[in-house]
This record gives sequence, structure tokens and C-alpha cells, in this order.
Amino acid sequence: MFRHLAVGLVVTMLAGSALAGDRTNTLSSFDFERGNLFDASVETRYHYGFDMASLNRERVCLAGTVGTGGSTLCSVNDVLFVKELKYSRSTQLLDLTLRVALWLDLDLFLTVPIWIADQTSYRYQPGVTPDTTSVDPRGSSYLFHVPFDGPKRAGVGDLRFGLRWEPFNQDRDPDEADWRITSEITVPSAGVRRGGNSAVGEGLVQWHLQTSVSRRFFGLVEPYFETYGHLLFPTSSALYKSYGAAQSLVNPGHRIGLNIGVELVPYELPAANRRVSIDVGLGTDYRFEGRAYSELFEALAASPCGVDDVACKTTIPKGGLAAFTGLTDIGHYGSFRTWFGLNIDVIEYVQFKVGYDFQYDKSHYLTNADAGKDANKNGVVDAAAEFNPVYNENLDKVGTRFLVDASSHHLLSIGLTLKF
Repeated sequence: MFRHLAVGLVVTMLAGSALAGDRTNTLSSFDFERGNLFDASVETRYHYGFDMASLNRERVCLAGTVGTGGSTLCSVNDVLFVKELKYSRSTQLLDLTLRVALWLDLDLFLTVPIWIADQTSYRYQPGVTPDTTSVDPRGSSYLFHVPFDGPKRAGVGDLRFGLRWEPFNQDRDPDEADWRITSEITVPSAGVRRGGNSAVGEGLVQWHLQTSVSRRFFGLVEPYFETYGHLLFPTSSALYKSYGAAQSLVNPGHRIGLNIGVELVPYELPAANRRVSIDVGLGTDYRFEGRAYSELFEALAASPCGVDDVACKTTIPKGGLAAFTGLTDIGHYGSFRTWFGLNIDVIEYVQFKVGYDFQYDKSHYLTNADAGKDANKNGVVDAAAEFNPVYNENLDKVGTRFLVDASSHHLLSIGLTLKF
């Protein structure tokens, strides 16, 4: 058993979610030993999500600058972080999943996500007014108007399908640990989110590879360890475009992470296929820098930036600018999360699930494009071919960049599974 557990842990570290802590069992077909020729299930799961964050901005402070209260803001030239906006996003999603067993401990699944509602809102943080903001200052040029509500998005999202396999299964061999491998592909079947439309897709092929190792002790406690990688590949329909060698980032950042949790089984009646389990855990992941949809996307996508020289003036020649889509270069960052889940097998063929997932993102830049690349090695970016075509001085220049802080994500889920 320990040899196989070690093998599972090694593969776990090398490979790379559904919801964190989703402990859905792998299905089996052609299990003649147990008299089970075919397994399938249909699951409906409703998710309500609410995200909120503070959007702050850099501001250049010259030595001796005096604030509104009469105090000196900085004794030397400096760049300060000042409050600007409150960000919030509410989502409602219905996942419909069909799962079919192909062989022993091997199943194929297909998920159709239906976005019922998805809307983003921006308001001023307490103490920020049109007289103090740099986003929508009174009587001056602006990035976008505040308050601002993004479009109401809804529709069928990008389809997901994949395979789940358990090469080792404790139920079949008590000396083994459970080792599960999941590979999921998201195909860009939905319309691409753009400024002003109501689409819900991103035009990405996504590959999620996850593996986990667990072992049940005394019939009551099953600790588990799982890790994953999430890779993103833009298609031609996506907003991610390459505009030349001077562009520093083109694609969104990939993600890696791990979860540690335990499933508790306070009640189980195997003869009647009744079971109650509680799942709790902690997780963390790391997202690499990339060009992506950020918390500012809805507002910037509707902004006159890139089409209005007055509102979004830049020192880079107009002809060198790429069309502004709302995507920005986002810095790398880590996330931490915890979750709680309750699973109830009412009878052999019916399972009920409810769960809550909380995630906190570390502070990171939302507008962080480089000015360009010093191709001729003269120490500055000054030639036309060296300028980054997606760089915008109103967003990416030091002293104007946006930073997201206190970013939290709350997700409540309720599901019902019918087994065949």
C-alpha cells in the first residue's frame, strides 16, 4: 500500500477543478465481480457567486505635496497607492453534467454550463468623490464614468468534457490508497465576451489536469491531497491577439495549485446505500502573469480609451496603438481558499450536495504592460518598432497603474445527482 501511495504522491506533484473538495466517486461499468454492468449519472448543480474587491491606483506624489487635511503627503518624490473604486460581481450558474462509465473505475463526463446571470458593478470607495478621483474627475477627462454597471450577461457557456480514472481503488483492494486522475477540456463553444455584448465565453481552449491521493481510516476519516494545473490556449475568435515582437504579453496566465482536505463520514449504512459525509479543506494556487480579463474589464471595455484622444491621451503615436478591448496585462499572484461541503446519499440512486467555497486573492496589478522592448540596446524604448502596441500610458505607466486589493470570492452551491 505504501509503495502505491508514494507513486500516487509523485504523480500528484508532477501533474496538476471542479469545485475544490468535490469528492464525487468515479463510476464503473463491466464490473462483473460486483454484478454491475453499467453506471451513469445526471447531476444538476446551481452556483451563486459573489466577488468583491478594492481597486486602488498609483498616484505620483511630489515632495512637499499637501493633502486636503493640511498634512504633508510625502516628504520626497514618491508613488502612492490611493483609494478609487469598489468592485462587485454577482453570478448565477447552473451546471448540467452527464457522466457515463466506460470501464472499471473510468468514466467520461460532459458539462453544459448555463449562465443565468452575471453582472459587474463599480462604485467609489468611502471618502472618494468626483473631486478626488482620477477615474472620473469632475469637469476633466475620464477613463469611464462612475457609478458604472456592466452588461447583464447570460447564456450557455463553454462546454466541458473529460475523463476520470482511478488506477488504484481502496474499495477493491483494502491495502491500496485511492489514486484519482482527472483530465478536463473546455471548448470555446460560447460567444466571446466583449465590451457591450452579453456573451459569457472567452474564446479559450482550457485543459485542467488534476490528480489526488486519499485513504480512508477506521471507516470514518478520509484525508486527501490533490494538485492541479490549468492551461489556457486562445483561439482565433478570442480577444487575445499578438501585435508584434514588442508586445510583452499575449496570452492569459496559466495556473497551478494544491488542496489538502479531509472527508468525514459520521453516518453510513452500506446495505441501504445511505451515507452522510462532510468535506472540509484548505487550498492555494498561483496564477502566472498574463494578458486577461480582469476586475476592470467591463468598465475599460466600455471606456473611450483607444478611440478618444482627449479621454485617453497617450504619448505613443496613435498609429502604433492596438485596438483597445478591455484586456490588460495582469501581474502574477497567489490565492488561498477554504471550503465546506455536505453530501447526503438519500437512497442508492439519489445524492444531495451543498457546499460553500471562499477564496482570497493576494494584491496584484491589473494594468501592468511594459512600454516596449529595447531592440537596439541603446538603453531606452524610443524607436517606433520598440513600443508595445497594447501599452497605454493612462493605465500602464508607473503612477497610473491599477492594483486590486482585498479581493474575495464567495460561492454557494446546491446539487442533486441521479444515478443509474
